Amino acid sequence: MNKHNYPLLKRSPHLTRLFLLLAILLIGAASSFAQTVATTLANNNGSSIVIGTLENANASPIIINSINCAPGTTGTQTFQLWTKPVAGNNLGAPGAVSVLNGWTLQASNTLATTAQTTQTGSATQEVMSGLNVSLAPGFYRFCIAASSIRYSTIGVQACTFTNGGVTINYCALNGYGGTLASPLNTPRGLVGAITFSPSTPCLGIPNPGNTLSTQAAPCNASAFTLSLQNLTSGTGVSYQWQADAGAGYANIGGATSSSLTTTQSVATSYQCEVTCSGGGTTISNPISLGMTTGIACLVYCASSATSTADEDIGNVTVGGINNTSACLVAAPGPGSVASMYSNFRTSVAPGNITQGATEPFSVSVLQCNAGPYSNQFKIYIDYNQNGSFTDPGEEVAAVSGAGAWTGSGSFIVPIGATLGTTVMRVVDVEGTVPGPWYLHMG
Repeated sequence: MNKHNYPLLKRSPHLTRLFLLLAILLIGAASSFAQTVATTLANNNGSSIVIGTLENANASPIIINSINCAPGTTGTQTFQLWTKPVAGNNLGAPGAVSVLNGWTLQASNTLATTAQTTQTGSATQEVMSGLNVSLAPGFYRFCIAASSIRYSTIGVQACTFTNGGVTINYCALNGYGGTLASPLNTPRGLVGAITFSPSTPCLGIPNPGNTLSTQAAPCNASAFTLSLQNLTSGTGVSYQWQADAGAGYANIGGATSSSLTTTQSVATSYQCEVTCSGGGTTISNPISLGMTTGIACLVYCASSATSTADEDIGNVTVGGINNTSACLVAAPGPGSVASMYSNFRTSVAPGNITQGATEPFSVSVLQCNAGPYSNQFKIYIDYNQNGSFTDPGEEVAAVSGAGAWTGSGSFIVPIGATLGTTVMRVVDVEGTVPGPWYLHMG
């Protein structure tokens, strides 16, 4: 099944004192070196988050510097680091990872990833670097999140990992995976590494540089992440994000981390006040974000094959669109996966259909390996441009065949169809297609 959507001298007392002082300074410098806790867990599973319990048993805070983990997919995705202070180990299910549940989003980073299905420990990709996340002595729930990351189903593996006074526990009642809303898979553990260093107080005046955003013009209510060009190292650093939607800059409530994930409904400018308790305050250079509207902001229900076997969609011809694809070749659009989901929205010019007109169509189905098997394709058009294919009349065609075949026919465009650009979806399934959201083997 497939779905198409278009970083030696003579000693003297003075010399003895000098050498002692030098030795003390060198020892002090060595104690501030970054250290890494790397897991040895097998890369055998995955979802979108992994949670463990982190203990800082040192007498002073540590600074989380970087995170390594194994991405579950190739493409661009945003990684997040969440923490929550807790009383100790073995506290059971953590519940949803959210601000309302006591969690703090400590850092966020968007980058291009390459899927890693065999790498482990420090050999995995560095997905967050240059961090300045301070954790005081104590216990924390520690969550790494992304669209798709690999983790480990623990089984009989060692599940605690220690270095430099820091222990991460992924054993039962500590290690969880799943999603931010529902981290119920257990026990699960990080396939990756965490690098940290002892903390030192910040000094001087901060230099945050430019304000950065993962989106230049977000859609209404679409989440984006703000961050700073330069991080201020050390303890005693505080942040206050501010927004200006036309009436001047004002503080954003609760926005006191080094990054901020938020939404907007109108064009807005953003900046951040960064304060060092041992120096002063500097405001980052502001960024102005516009708004994107229309078809680019429509978000549709997921639909994808769960196997690359058997059939694929070959050619779709309708309304002036005449697009051909091949077995085992991914479409160029975001999210496309060969033989499972094809997004042509960014690569194929829109077709044209007319209110009240009878429009012909044809769809060819490819037999890519096994078969032939009976299958059906359906065509859906979002006539009212509301991000859904389930409104009455939006299923415009349903044709069945077997193996490699071509189905054709026509449909009548409703007189009340909203004018402008919209989205068409074609789904092919072995058997019959129950709906535009269908996930299917084959």
